[in-house]
Amino acid sequence: MASAKRAPPIVYYGEYLVKKSFGEGGQSRTFLAEKGAMSNKFFILKLVRYFTDKEQEQAEKEIEQLERLKSPFTVHLICSFVDRTDMCMVFEFCERGDLRTEIKELQNLPIKERVMNVWEIFAQMALSMNHLHTHDVIHCDIKPENIFVMADRSVKMGDFGLLKVLTDQSYAMTVVGTKPYMAPEVLINKMMDKQRQHPFAAKSEQTMIDKIRMNDVAKLPEQVPKDLADLVMSMMNPDECRRPQITEIIDNSTIQMYIRQHNSKSKSILQESDEKVRIAEKRAIVAEERLRQAEEKARQTELQLRAAEEQIKVTEEKARLAEEHARIADIKSQQSQFSASLNTILQKMNVPEGDEGRVEGNTFIHSNDECDSTITMDPIINQGVARFEVAWELLKLRKSLKRMSCLLKV
Repeated sequence: MASAKRAPPIVYYGEYLVKKSFGEGGQSRTFLAEKGAMSNKFFILKLVRYFTDKEQEQAEKEIEQLERLKSPFTVHLICSFVDRTDMCMVFEFCERGDLRTEIKELQNLPIKERVMNVWEIFAQMALSMNHLHTHDVIHCDIKPENIFVMADRSVKMGDFGLLKVLTDQSYAMTVVGTKPYMAPEVLINKMMDKQRQHPFAAKSEQTMIDKIRMNDVAKLPEQVPKDLADLVMSMMNPDECRRPQITEIIDNSTIQMYIRQHNSKSKSILQESDEKVRIAEKRAIVAEERLRQAEEKARQTELQLRAAEEQIKVTEEKARLAEEHARIADIKSQQSQFSASLNTILQKMNVPEGDEGRVEGNTFIHSNDECDSTITMDPIINQGVARFEVAWELLKLRKSLKRMSCLLKV
């Protein structure tokens, strides 16, 4: 029974998620990495050992060279950081892979189109080499695997782990690099200078080395144009003094034509990129304005909501006051009705015959304070509250009437 396929491990270096391994070299490991999960932003992550003093010195030197050699002809270093015992270098992602892959795809093109592509790559690599040489630097491991192709088919030099700086224009005496791509003087004399170029390929590494030593250079295919074949063969000359300088290669008329073509294409791509940036910035401005308007609308809505809540409070207070006023009015109305009822009830007073007093309206006036009087009211009140007034007329003192209002609860 076949075992279930094991899910790949989730490995992060810093904020970069490893998506795919590109393999291991003698001194490094290379991965395709994504900046954060699901960001769809891809980079090349190169890990070199950073444990011993020698490893640290070599890694720091490579980073220093990458910063110093930054240009349109070299793969850009985005950032670097240490993770455990590794120095992590993050490079821009070269969408079409390395030149080895591109060479395989070129085989499927018609010969004319294939030659045009070769010239274009040739011209760009000449610019890359000239850039290194003008900084007195030798790339000691130039091969298809260290030349990278961008989405627009432009090529850039990469993998600067094996660089040598010629501070006095002298020969570099240390031999490093990949043997099948070494020049004859490197294999024979163990030294190299800035003229080191690609050797001619062979079926095996040892066969390649033997051909280099014996200057057994195979002829190029007949379909290769003569000007291209002459330039390549001149670069394969076993006598390094007779090989063309990089400046001579750049001055080649066909190379110059393709450099102009490349510059024109790069300018067009740059303009297109600038236009995309301009459109993106314009969209960002529009988005920011929309966001500002939305925030202003939300603020206005919040103010309106607060005003509505305040209006509701005012309305509720008015309603409460209206209810209070209605309650007070109702009480006053009841009091008025009660007072009118009292007035109606007290309009009729019955005074016994022979009593020393008299009735004036709703008032009974007693004229003799030495005797009592008994009066009745019609109708008879047997429930509620009755109001009546009692007044004494003090004739002896010739004073006016003195009245007293009374409430009688029945």
